[in-house]
Amino acid sequence: MIVTLAEVKAVLKPNTDDDDALITTLISRKQKSAEGYIGYPLDAADYIEEKYDGTGKHYLYAMKMPINTVTKLNIVSFDGQSSEEITSSYYKIHSKEGMIYSLYELTKGIQNIELTYNAGYADGAAPEDLKDAIIQLVCAEYVFSQIMVEEIISSKSIEKKRELEKDAYVILSRYKIVKI
Repeated sequence: MIVTLAEVKAVLKPNTDDDDALITTLISRKQKSAEGYIGYPLDAADYIEEKYDGTGKHYLYAMKMPINTVTKLNIVSFDGQSSEEITSSYYKIHSKEGMIYSLYELTKGIQNIELTYNAGYADGAAPEDLKDAIIQLVCAEYVFSQIMVEEIISSKSIEKKRELEKDAYVILSRYKIVKI
């Protein structure tokens, strides 16, 4: 998770540790929700031999970002019997954009590009605004759940929850993959 229990509790300022399990569950749920919204996972992970269509251009957008490292970039032959590895001296990684720029043209084809890489945010490496968005979503859900428990639902509390969620999704929109 890109957000820790301690970071959320610093904002919520709960009086006890009784809700730590609930808050931890909310962190996980809200990060998954944010990942669904922006279109890619946030935690750093390895992706092995993902297949891409060659476009005949010099660049490739990975399915996950930010790209931390690329282990292998191959162009597979039309018949699938052989492949040509593009070594790291012939491409440049644009991490935040999830793009790899190659000095070689990435041959047109269907699923003819293989990419092995690591992408996502390592512990503590996520941008603060992205972490803040997750924290806002967690806080909105936590506060709303506390109100539900107390059975004091008012239009004001629902409005506050919606306001927190709206602010969080404005931030998440900056990280969202837009398919053209």
